[in-house]
Amino acid sequence: MSIDERSNSRPADTIQALDGGFSDILNTIPDAVVSITEAQKIVFFNSGAEKIFGYQSKDVLGKSIEMLIPGHLHQSHQKHIREFIHAKEPPRYKHARGGIVGVRKNGDVFPAEASISTVEVNGETVVTAVVRDVSTHMEAEVRLRTQSVAIEQASEAILITDCHGVIEYVNRAFVETTGYSAEEVIGKKPSLLKSMAQDPTFYEELWETISAGQVWNGTLIDRRKDGTFYPCKLSISPIFDEDGHISHYVSIQTDITERQKLEEKLLQAQRMESIGTLVGGIAHDFNNMLTGILGNAYLTKKALDNRGEILERMNNIERLGFQGSDMIRQLLTFSRQEIVEAETVAITPFVNEAIKLARIGMPESVTVYSDICSGELYVRANVIQLQQIIMNLITNAYHAVEDVENPKITLSLDRMRYGSEHSLLSGKQCVKLSVRDNGYGIAAEHVDKIFEPFFTTKEVSSGTGLGLSMVYGSVTSHGGYVEVQSSGKGQGAIFNVYLPLTEMNDLNEKEKS
Repeated sequence: MSIDERSNSRPADTIQALDGGFSDILNTIPDAVVSITEAQKIVFFNSGAEKIFGYQSKDVLGKSIEMLIPGHLHQSHQKHIREFIHAKEPPRYKHARGGIVGVRKNGDVFPAEASISTVEVNGETVVTAVVRDVSTHMEAEVRLRTQSVAIEQASEAILITDCHGVIEYVNRAFVETTGYSAEEVIGKKPSLLKSMAQDPTFYEELWETISAGQVWNGTLIDRRKDGTFYPCKLSISPIFDEDGHISHYVSIQTDITERQKLEEKLLQAQRMESIGTLVGGIAHDFNNMLTGILGNAYLTKKALDNRGEILERMNNIERLGFQGSDMIRQLLTFSRQEIVEAETVAITPFVNEAIKLARIGMPESVTVYSDICSGELYVRANVIQLQQIIMNLITNAYHAVEDVENPKITLSLDRMRYGSEHSLLSGKQCVKLSVRDNGYGIAAEHVDKIFEPFFTTKEVSSGTGLGLSMVYGSVTSHGGYVEVQSSGKGQGAIFNVYLPLTEMNDLNEKEKS
């Protein structure tokens, strides 16, 4: 019988020859089982095929297999089937996992995997395909892949352990945060991050919580590979299997170092504000007392009519009263309760003049360097307070280098765009004034207190402790920001003052261009 003759044979005859009692078994299979002749006519279509493709068996028997294949694949499909059947050494079985698609009765195209085999029936080769709809499986794979990428690229450090706490997976953020590579930690326990900053009972309570199937949330101090400590917020959740038993634990860790720094800055600002309020209230009351003292001193001097020793004492009272009044003015400036009359000021001449005065007023043993940018930089400032800011910083630097060998003070002035560390200056063009010294530095425990009024590390007779607090109050009242950098005692210090530039700077730049 030729291929053409065989292609005209009735499907029922081929079905009967194929059956042999197996059709009932094949109809219990959830996958589609479809048999076709060499002419690619459908001769068997099980119940699984009916569910997957949406056709009834009676609707497809004797018809071309192309009705189950997207149109653009018809030609290539015919070619593959003919090559499969007429190969010199014909394979009896073939499995294809990727690149297979089918089309349902409603026109929907779906991905599939297929196992294809051949059998001789009445001298004719019949091809049978077992087709599995993998659309749900592929959707699950896409979701799983998306979730995997999301976990790998998450900014939080994610760690997954088995039920015994042995690490099975860590993401990229974990590696970046801890300094350990994935190879170094997989197979080990999270205890390698212990800093011993927590009591052993802390970890016991943590393990009891998650072992009981509950989520643990908290903060702790962990240790990086290089031995440095870092604060983190930690959440550990148990993962349950189908039987309700804990199979894994997932830990999500957030490094809160930067957040703690911001919180500390906020607390410092709040503390300074509360001190400023207190100082302002005291200063006003004390100022009223001084006014009464000075008034009475003035009237007494007039009444004494130049009586020697008593007049001298009254002069001393008056002098001390005016000194107290100057101190009150400084306190009010710190507390920002004194009205600041601001004007547009070119700050460069102030710094240059301050450098000249510093070189004249300091011993020759102190070397004063300068690094001043070219061109004028304009700020809105009160002239007197601006002078006080610069001179107080220079005076503070001089006191810091008095007892060191080769004392050096460096003043620099430059233009810059401020980052996001300070909300009022974020993204603004600023002038940065820096005063650096190689003096005795600032101990770590004193850095947060350095701008507080009356705080000083000097001897009792060496200062009031108002100089830097005045700088802080004046800079803040100008909408600026002041910071101190010091690596520790004996390492010198840098004071940086940031003040917002005015629009005049942009106008000058346009004129030059």
